[in-house]
Amino acid sequence: MFVRLLLLFTVVPMLELLLLIHVGGIIGLIPTLFLVAGTGVLGVSIAKMQGFLVVNRIKNNLNQGQIPTDNMIQGILILVGGGMLLTPGLITDVLGFSFILPFSRPIIAKLAQKYFKNYIDKNKDSASFQFHYSNYSGNSNNGNGRKSYDDPDIINGHGEFTGESRKDKDNE
Repeated sequence: MFVRLLLLFTVVPMLELLLLIHVGGIIGLIPTLFLVAGTGVLGVSIAKMQGFLVVNRIKNNLNQGQIPTDNMIQGILILVGGGMLLTPGLITDVLGFSFILPFSRPIIAKLAQKYFKNYIDKNKDSASFQFHYSNYSGNSNNGNGRKSYDDPDIINGHGEFTGESRKDKDNE
């Protein structure tokens, strides 16, 4: 992991610098600076608009009693994309725009879900992710007004990641 981060924070800035020098040599210094600043301003404004839309979808999912997993992933992608757009450079701008634009973001979200599912499947023995609902009987509080461990509203469990959302199960 350390090597990946080291490469990310050394190789990517060097590539960005090389590309900016090359583009600056072609179109000039001032247009290159306006290009970098303009993509940052435009990207952050798009990220802000898309972020508000995703937050509203998350609120609607929660109000309907649904878990907003897809929208949460898209929200994270918008956040990461906005950060990339604030970083000066053309490579990070292209990646940032692909994370925030509504036609490319779902593709990247599916790739991210697939990556995390494979990661979880590969590391299944070290952690468990599927929760089984347990309905315990007994008093709902322990005499002092606090909920006790045998409260039927508490979910106790462990298990594995199934890759299915509640929405998928409700539609079956």
